Amino acid sequence: MLIKAPLFLIALLVVSVIQSQQPDPYKPDFSSPRQIPGMQLTWNDEFNKNGRPDSSNWKYENGFVRNQELQWYQPENAYCKNGLLVIEGRKEKRPNPNYRDSTNNWKQNRPNIEYTSSSLKTQGLREFQFGRSSLHAGSRWPGKNDQRRRTEDW
Repeated sequence: MLIKAPLFLIALLVVSVIQSQQPDPYKPDFSSPRQIPGMQLTWNDEFNKNGRPDSSNWKYENGFVRNQELQWYQPENAYCKNGLLVIEGRKEKRPNPNYRDSTNNWKQNRPNIEYTSSSLKTQGLREFQFGRSSLHAGSRWPGKNDQRRRTEDW
């Protein structure tokens, strides 16, 4: 029993040190983008101005867009705050302005909008023929104490 208690305390200490070194998904990283050997950075957006994302870089999708998704996309759910791009998913019931009673079109046959979100894209504003795209993002899912920070390359 005497050996198990110190091992437990050491394990607890190691876990707490590891967690303290994890990046905070709500704290922006203002460091320069990582250099990739053999590649040159041609564009990046750090979202470091409070308010709407820069309209010279980003466009919004509007309404019900694809895949019979439940969310209604709208610009109001995306904003920059303290160096972060915030995209909110909200549960809010509103009338669907495109509703038509006698149609099979999934975008129009829903009388109400139940959820809203935002979808941003660079299409027509930022396009590249060759290269690599990198996304560094953190998220927090409502109702859970689950924070995720991801880096994705395409």
